[in-house]
Amino acid sequence: MSRRHPTSLRRIALHNVLVTLLVILLAAVFAGGTFLQVLQHREYDLARQLAGNHARLIAQHIEIYRRIVQNLAGTRAVRDLVLIGDAEAAQRWASEHRLLLPDAVGLALIDSDGNLLGNPPAQRVGRSCLIDLDRALAEGTGFDLPTHFEVRGLEHYDLIVPITDDNGERIGLLFSSFRLTTLQTLIDGLTRDGSALELRNGEGRILAARNNLSEGDETLDFTLLISGTGWKLHMRIARHDLRPVLFTVGMAALFTFVFVTLLTLALQLRLTHAVSTDYQAVLQALERLHHDETLPVREAAPPGYHLQETRKLLERLFQTIEDIRLHQQELTGLGLTDELTGMPNRRHFNRRLHQYRELANAGTPVALVLLDLDDFKLVNDRHGHDYGDEVLRRFAGVLREHLRETDFAARLGGDEFVCVLLDIERPWLAQWFERLHRHWLQTEADALPELADHPVTVSAGFAFLDPARDREPGHALRRADIALYQSKQAGKGRISGN
Repeated sequence: MSRRHPTSLRRIALHNVLVTLLVILLAAVFAGGTFLQVLQHREYDLARQLAGNHARLIAQHIEIYRRIVQNLAGTRAVRDLVLIGDAEAAQRWASEHRLLLPDAVGLALIDSDGNLLGNPPAQRVGRSCLIDLDRALAEGTGFDLPTHFEVRGLEHYDLIVPITDDNGERIGLLFSSFRLTTLQTLIDGLTRDGSALELRNGEGRILAARNNLSEGDETLDFTLLISGTGWKLHMRIARHDLRPVLFTVGMAALFTFVFVTLLTLALQLRLTHAVSTDYQAVLQALERLHHDETLPVREAAPPGYHLQETRKLLERLFQTIEDIRLHQQELTGLGLTDELTGMPNRRHFNRRLHQYRELANAGTPVALVLLDLDDFKLVNDRHGHDYGDEVLRRFAGVLREHLRETDFAARLGGDEFVCVLLDIERPWLAQWFERLHRHWLQTEADALPELADHPVTVSAGFAFLDPARDREPGHALRRADIALYQSKQAGKGRISGN
């Protein structure tokens, strides 16, 4: 009978440790794979959500133009022109109002018989646009937005809305077309670093595009339909490099692995009652640490044990996490502030708007005032963009001086600003605007003498947040925008309410 060779306690302990570590390693691999999948799914969901937000913003952009045209079609003057059929008066009306529409290319009226009132070329209605009009007369105005590229520099899309009488019967059509450059400006603003956007019509032709991807980027691709247009938005966004995250997680797993290894080995030696002096010191140190969390690590670690180095690495890791947190706070602050004026930007305003809606729900009057510098484009054209920036900074300073502690103002973009005035009644709004406007004109005269020949006035439109009427906070802002447009039409330098 063969005798089994005796084994050492160290060999038994090592065997048990290896089995335990193998189980832990397999669990770590499974957890790491699951974690990676979660990160990838999260990245995909966030990217798809971003693409959906972009598509909605483009649809809202088109809807704003559509509503402006619908408002024109609903005026008494348009109805009378279509019913009377005076081509000369209709052409004169179209020429005057085309200049008032932002980025408009063509504008024309069509009577109930399908006759265009006026000269098509004079009203910038091309042959392809006439084809779209015939289609609208035959099929209605619900088909996809057509786009045309025949004339270089006048690439545009058409908006055709019905003109109805008081009974809702269609008596004609209002044709309008707008430059595609407005879409390019919108796409430029939406395209972040590490992404690319392409807006295509139903035929697959590019209407606007911007590519901020780096060569060789691995991307997530999405295609979404723009509501009410028949257009499609193609978005590509670069995948994040997950290696730094995986490296951090791997290092944390490595430290855990080392700790479990030492702890398992110590427990094995303790169970065999054959623990050496060094191992006893480790156990004593661990026991001290267990009962006194404030004990310095250097006092708890026996010679030859690398717990001191572990503590330094953990301190460095915690410091790095703290630095990242502070840096994120700084980035958040920058991301909510307009660089030119130092005022809150559109993103900051959108966040605050939900809070103001809660105040309106509680019964506090909340007025949204949209302000726009009249003919500001002429300032940039005549004096340059640097001077235009100075005008914007001056106006922002005047605006701040007319705000109470409870009020809020932001720059939405370009020469457009918004104010949120709390607990203010409708009659006081006009007085507040008059004081602001006088102060601004005086500031122009004193600090901006170059504008003496052509002073820059301010137009405004306001709307009160109405919880029963505004299902979304942005609805009140759109009503304020319509009121601003009414101020522009009424002669500028005034305030209108919606």
